[in-house]
Amino acid sequence: MTEFEFLFSVFGLLIGLTFIEIAIKFADAIDAHSRRPIGVLTPLLALFVMVDVAGYWLFSWSVRELLHVRWRTVFIALAVAMIYYLSASMIFPRSEGEWKNLDDHYWARKRLVIGGILLVEGATMAWQWTRAVPALNDYWFWFYQLPYFVPMAALLFTRSRRTDIVLFILMIGVMLFSDFDLGPSSRWGHEVGISLGDQASTSASATPR
Repeated sequence: MTEFEFLFSVFGLLIGLTFIEIAIKFADAIDAHSRRPIGVLTPLLALFVMVDVAGYWLFSWSVRELLHVRWRTVFIALAVAMIYYLSASMIFPRSEGEWKNLDDHYWARKRLVIGGILLVEGATMAWQWTRAVPALNDYWFWFYQLPYFVPMAALLFTRSRRTDIVLFILMIGVMLFSDFDLGPSSRWGHEVGISLGDQASTSASATPR
């Protein structure tokens, strides 16, 4: 067993539980839609978190050569996985009777969910910048990052249903554009080695972070 396989065994389990948490709660929400309207905001939040978690899962594979079994590495990996799980667990209500519709729950929990994701992604980006700083003319880097981080930060403060829908569509769109390798990787992505399309060991792609 390699060091990465050892670390990923626990990290991958917690990430898998994050997907299961969202799937089960989504199924419960669909089952209860006649008594509690689902709306569009909560499904968009759930989709955003799922796509983001999938991107981070692939990102962890791209930096596997940098991961070694150390206390700080294990702690950070578990902290990331737990933040993702806690964020996912707050997307849907814990019990059916507390909320008349999911939109009310969305407005009450949105900042906690988005704040958790932003904490993980912001810290990860800060670490990546210690490895390499993107050039100002690396246009693909800014194309991938600005429509992701700026709308996510804005979601912490917005109170407009229409604005939130637009922001989620923008973020999900740019993540899927990157995840499906529809555009070239940034020079920064090549430099730090997070473009999985460049690696012979896999044909998958990862969100250039």
